[in-house]
Amino acid sequence: MSGSALTLLKTPFSICFVFVVLLSSCANDKAFEPVPMVIDTTCIPNGYQVTYTQDIKIILETYCTNPMYGSCHQSGSEYDYTFYEGIKEEADTGTLELRVLIYHDMPPPYSLGPKDLTSCELQKLSEWIYNGAPE
Repeated sequence: MSGSALTLLKTPFSICFVFVVLLSSCANDKAFEPVPMVIDTTCIPNGYQVTYTQDIKIILETYCTNPMYGSCHQSGSEYDYTFYEGIKEEADTGTLELRVLIYHDMPPPYSLGPKDLTSCELQKLSEWIYNGAPE
């Protein structure tokens, strides 16, 4: 580097400029922070415990395991949601929350069935996962 270039880098303006550029490059590196869901008590009454048997199974049957809509989560598939243990593992690992509640990419757009979960269904899934996915 030439002497004039080194002199330019040593000026207070240049140092500030480099500092600002370095700081601004980190501005978009923040972790995703989900917004807490406000529970609608008409969907989930106070004191009610959302369970797989009473609440989640019907959601899965509507959006994920219905044979009329494909075989993504059918019995025998890699991600079999037709029984409790199949979906419980996805809840425990965080995959269900990530795909359905954060990324909103499940059900996928290419699904032959319904694609948009209701607000109540999303609340039930969220509460079920948050409470340890009880059967």
